[in-house]
Amino acid sequence: PVWGMIQIDNLEELTKGLSDREYTSIWTDINNIIMDEIDRYEGFIRNFQDDMYTFAISRGALHEMEEDGFKVLERIRKVPSPRQVPATISIGISENV
Repeated sequence: PVWGMIQIDNLEELTKGLSDREYTSIWTDINNIIMDEIDRYEGFIRNFQDDMYTFAISRGALHEMEEDGFKVLERIRKVPSPRQVPATISIGISENV
């Protein structure tokens, strides 16, 4: 398997000064995109902090993600924010563990 970490880079900036309802809405949108992406590749994912995830996928799934150009990054940037700040994530992958 391939192991990875995903971090929401700017969750604090995205949600600073927002109500709990607005925070939850933005976080849920981002979380659903991340979870759906890993599920799409039949991977295993766990959220262990508001802005951090760990996941495992097959090597084949990683190569598919690469061929697709990691489209999840663009989907995350399109999450609407009352502060007009695009959401961003970082993905770290360890292929030969």
